[in-house]
Amino acid sequence: MSGLYPCAARRRAISRMETDALRTPLIRRLAETKKMKKKNFILPYNERRRFHERAYRAQQNDQSEVCGAVVASADNRLRLQFMSNQSTSIWSFEISESDLKEARKKASESHETLIGLFHSHIASEGILSQRDLENARMTHLQLVYDICGRDVRLWKVKKVNGQKVPIELPLVTEPRMKQPSRTLDTDRG
Repeated sequence: MSGLYPCAARRRAISRMETDALRTPLIRRLAETKKMKKKNFILPYNERRRFHERAYRAQQNDQSEVCGAVVASADNRLRLQFMSNQSTSIWSFEISESDLKEARKKASESHETLIGLFHSHIASEGILSQRDLENARMTHLQLVYDICGRDVRLWKVKKVNGQKVPIELPLVTEPRMKQPSRTLDTDRG
């Protein structure tokens, strides 16, 4: 039954290994003290909403993760290019090199830059798991979406003392824009 309700069973499903990476004092200190010198990355509301809708559907259908490329405009606004998850395992993702090459080409054509990858976490926080760290490319940022908590976080992976370490980057998620209220013209004069 817990397979059908991954959010309710979240605490039981998270392996200790996935969260140990952020518990060590060195990693916590790095994450807290490292400040980005550029302006923050911005995830527009519509992109976050698309991410949630697709990730939630995949979770409900077959426990798969959604994934793809993250591209940024000159003003650090992020756009998501969804790609086919090549992994045959639940709770994992894999992107083909040809899909990445195509995404890089599309980004370049629209005067954007491919800055990293994104994927969803079905029943764990939006932090990089041990497997995510092992497979992370040092040149790519990682955007991770927690479906249950509806939280999205951006990570950079660096090597510290020969070990890959996740460093959280500032990410601004734009709120939903309120629509102006429509009033009826009551002037009958």
